[in-house]
Amino acid sequence: MIINRIKGIEIHDEPDAWYLHVGAGENWHRLVKYTLQEGMPGLENLALIPGCVGSSPIQNIGAYGVELQRVCAYVDCVELATGKQVRLTAKECRFGYRDSIFKHEYQDRFAIVAVGLRLPKEWQPVLTYGDLTRLDPTTVTPQQVFNAVCHMRTTKLPDPKVNGNAGSFFKNPVVSAETAKALLAQFPTAPNYPRRVVQ
Repeated sequence: MIINRIKGIEIHDEPDAWYLHVGAGENWHRLVKYTLQEGMPGLENLALIPGCVGSSPIQNIGAYGVELQRVCAYVDCVELATGKQVRLTAKECRFGYRDSIFKHEYQDRFAIVAVGLRLPKEWQPVLTYGDLTRLDPTTVTPQQVFNAVCHMRTTKLPDPKVNGNAGSFFKNPVVSAETAKALLAQFPTAPNYPRRVVQ
């Protein structure tokens, strides 16, 4: 077994966005906290997701209305057979719902060494899930979103420092629009999340 310890965060400040080049061994939640502390919002809905930055593209991590594909610019990999470094664009990663090319044809071919993120400077809160829907989109701050997400996540799961647990991992069923309509006709209060296609 190999544990990824590739660290480092490089920031490029451009007029429209902050561009981050993040080592795959960086802790994901610490990255979220760091970006907020540095005044670079955009990852707050993804707070408290366990694991490292390098694993985030594999699953296309997501929570509370935001997925990695929303902010991913590229993924740097090393081809295991040759040692050659390759940069895949977000499009080439073929992100889907809890899915990417790294779970399929690239599963045994590449090791992820870094992830490039683009955090737009025109921050728009995503308040479509859970307690976030109670926040006022005209006044909410990124820190308030972060705090609400952390609160929701910690109340749903036991503290892993006290009780070991595997966290929360699941995949909502994906059904056709017709099936969703039929289910909602029968169960009008059922939670549902129309699929969004991100270009």
